Amino acid sequence: MFKAFLRRNNIQINQIDDDRFEYNNFEFDFNLTRRKIENSNNYFEILSNNIENVKNEDGIELAVANNFVIYIENNKPKILCSVINDPYINKYSIRRVQTNGISSSIGFITDNKISTICEKIKEIIPKKK
Repeated sequence: MFKAFLRRNNIQINQIDDDRFEYNNFEFDFNLTRRKIENSNNYFEILSNNIENVKNEDGIELAVANNFVIYIENNKPKILCSVINDPYINKYSIRRVQTNGISSSIGFITDNKISTICEKIKEIIPKKK
């Protein structure tokens, strides 16, 4: 799902090594973690990176997406979210990403732990009747 999103938006990320990638001469690591939801066939796939302390031309630190999370329900991707580290408020923002690239806020969390991220995203998963 994440690769399809990148292709649709003409974003080319090149793989350099097993977990090492490059985009516009900027190198970073990606790691994939899967977190199963108890008593179901549903799970989260979390794509994490090691990007931090990114500054613009004026030396101002930028907010960075450290995790991309895909909620998989019955083997079908249902929700794509990004977890963004905001250095100014010292919190992480979780944003739901639509297929057109527009995102909407789900809320804030105080840490970047996988369990915290998954619990927050579970709040927006539609409940089955």
